Amino acid sequence: MALDARMRAALFRRLAPLLGDEEANALMSQFPASELDELVTRGFLRAELAELRAELHTEIAGLRHELHTEIANLRHELHAGMAALRQEMQSEIASLREEMRTEIGALRQEMHTEIDGLRQEMQSEIASLREEMRTEIGALRQEMNSEIGGVRRETQSEITSLRQELRDRIGAVEVEIASLRVEMADRFERHTERLRQQTLFNVGTVFAAVGASATLTQLLG
Repeated sequence: MALDARMRAALFRRLAPLLGDEEANALMSQFPASELDELVTRGFLRAELAELRAELHTEIAGLRHELHTEIANLRHELHAGMAALRQEMQSEIASLREEMRTEIGALRQEMHTEIDGLRQEMQSEIASLREEMRTEIGALRQEMNSEIGGVRRETQSEITSLRQELRDRIGAVEVEIASLRVEMADRFERHTERLRQQTLFNVGTVFAAVGASATLTQLLG
């Protein structure tokens, strides 16, 4: 039981002369000054916890229901938003595809036009270049023919001169060969005569030696 300040002061005044100040304070400390200072019993605590648990279950159940409702609403809104976004994207993609087809068609037409124009220019340039090349080749052929004719004439003149020079040299060589042949014949005849005389001398010497050997043999015999 909680005591108010007035009752606590009265009790303390009566107990202090009997027990002393310290003992009176110790005794008064066993009585709470308010209901908040009272000791909690196990039963009271269980009752409070049970009530708190029931309130929590109720709050949690309500919160769960609210969450389910909010999630369901959010899911529905998301599905609706995604469907609308998908529809918008499909429309945008279809529009973009159509624009791209149009742009590609126009670009293809422009490319064909540019290619045709470039082909015409190239054909004109090629025809002009072909004509210039023909003219240049004709002029070059004419120059080459003139140069070849001049070279041919010079070559023929050089060949004629060289042929005559070769004939002259061959004639001179033939004369030298005839002279050498005569000289060689004379040398051969002189050499042959010398060999013949040397042979006769050698034969005579041999015969003389043979005769002398025979005579010597007879004398010794």
